[in-house]
Amino acid sequence: MNSDQKNLWQEHYEQFTIGKLHSGEFLYRCVQNVLEFDQTSPVPIVFVDHLDPELLLIFPYIQCMVTRKGSVLSHLSILAREYDITVFCADWPVTMPKSGRVNVNIKRNVISIC
Repeated sequence: MNSDQKNLWQEHYEQFTIGKLHSGEFLYRCVQNVLEFDQTSPVPIVFVDHLDPELLLIFPYIQCMVTRKGSVLSHLSILAREYDITVFCADWPVTMPKSGRVNVNIKRNVISIC
């Protein structure tokens, strides 16, 4: 994804859970499973393809999870409420860099790559 594409990607999301995340700019990492998450250098936002129950293991290290697929009634969404983790559903691009910075605007329900 080149810099023009990065600046153009912006997604209105559906918010499943409201947690401790607030509006602002944050580091993120895309992960497919818990083995790809580095606990020694955690980031506040994780992008995942779907809400796999094994992702519960990274909850102590994150503030927010962005998923392509999921439901407000999925097991992981319900557990996220208990851990005070924000969960969004947004169709983020497959070509998105594995890590970087995103801007989250809670009031406008918008997330975009910085």
